[in-house]
Amino acid sequence: MKEAVDELRRIINDKTSGSVDLSIKVFSFIRRNPDVKYAEAISDAFIGMALVRNAAKLALNDASMSPEDFRDTILSQEHLSIANAVKFIDTEVITTMSNSHNVLEFIRSSDNVKKVYVLESRPMLEGRIMAAKIANLGKDVYITTDAEMCLAVAMSDAVVVGSDSVLSDLTLIHKVGTLPLALCAAHKDKPFYSLTMSLKFEYDYGMNNYPAFKSHDCSDLGIDGKCLNVYFEKTPENYISAFFSNSGSIRGGRSNR
Repeated sequence: MKEAVDELRRIINDKTSGSVDLSIKVFSFIRRNPDVKYAEAISDAFIGMALVRNAAKLALNDASMSPEDFRDTILSQEHLSIANAVKFIDTEVITTMSNSHNVLEFIRSSDNVKKVYVLESRPMLEGRIMAAKIANLGKDVYITTDAEMCLAVAMSDAVVVGSDSVLSDLTLIHKVGTLPLALCAAHKDKPFYSLTMSLKFEYDYGMNNYPAFKSHDCSDLGIDGKCLNVYFEKTPENYISAFFSNSGSIRGGRSNR
């Protein structure tokens, strides 16, 4: 019991692993420790991250799926999602944010994308990590502050972001800053696309009943005082041109250019 609790604590406190690695760890943990209380603790700790939350749910309820099967399912869904996006998005200059593996693989797979503007994505500055990865692909990449996002969008053909969760009403949950980025895209009349997969959908929730996001420690911001430090936010579907998933494209509320 103590070993399981210690492992659960390490998973919940993991701030370095991406959602794919985290979800695989969670699936394996719950398969070895099939306890509803552990699955609920993970679900509460990772509000906003559907892949991790769904991993706990699947591990608890689908005894036929092994950890290897789960990993293969993620990779297969990601591959199909990116292929669908590459077929449709033929722009040369895009703006993106954060450190999305889906977006990175889209850029890697697209011969059309030549230049990328990347928001540095405060407070954790993971956009800088993303920019370095894009540079290694041989693409022309520019880091921009979050406050300059509208300037970057104006010089782009489209905005392409990842996703952390997609709800039943096509509300997108993603890194904080996604909503103002979508507003900039609408203002500049540029398409706004999200790359996702089936395992990132949370069909039991919509915009109005999704659990509240947690505010994190002020040390992330380098201050010792009161702060507002939330990692995720909701973007309504009427600001999204389309989602690209393993099942194809899903049109959002914004008309596509």
